[in-house]
Amino acid sequence: DQKVGNQEGSGTDTGRDSGKAHPLILMLLISTLALCGFTFLSGKSPATTYVPAADPTLFADSITCSSDNHVHRAALAEHSAEAKSERSVFDLQDGVSAVALYQEAASCYQLAGSDRAASMRSRADELRGLLLEDYRVTRLRLERALASGDHEQASKQVARLQELLRHQPQSESALTLRRLALNLSRKK
Repeated sequence: DQKVGNQEGSGTDTGRDSGKAHPLILMLLISTLALCGFTFLSGKSPATTYVPAADPTLFADSITCSSDNHVHRAALAEHSAEAKSERSVFDLQDGVSAVALYQEAASCYQLAGSDRAASMRSRADELRGLLLEDYRVTRLRLERALASGDHEQASKQVARLQELLRHQPQSESALTLRRLALNLSRKK
């Protein structure tokens, strides 16, 4: 009563093993898929993940008078703020510094009981608004350059944003800009 179809080692293929892949072929297939995936993802990383925050924190919340001689310190801060404000056209970081100095002058003038405090606050707010608007416009230009694939223009906008954030090198927006600059430099 032996069954003919159930002989082991007879050299005949019963069809049960034909669905199994050879381990070497599986490893080769997995390696190829991993390489293709890496190439696809590294070459086509979505630019939107690299765009910095829309409203960064460029300025300190409140600056106080750093001297007991309020009038003297206010006058020094105001003078420095005026000079930095004028230079902000050439160096955006001077504008950021000028806002802080105007705030300090306002605080010192207020402690001294001077009417100039309101004027200093107004100048700080005006310059802050201009710099934030510059940031937003530059960020928008960056988004458009990335969307159109204009890497040269995107690099220019990144550099301008980095200049605005130079005083905060560890902020999330500054780190995002560094990653974007690196990504853009690879595409040149």
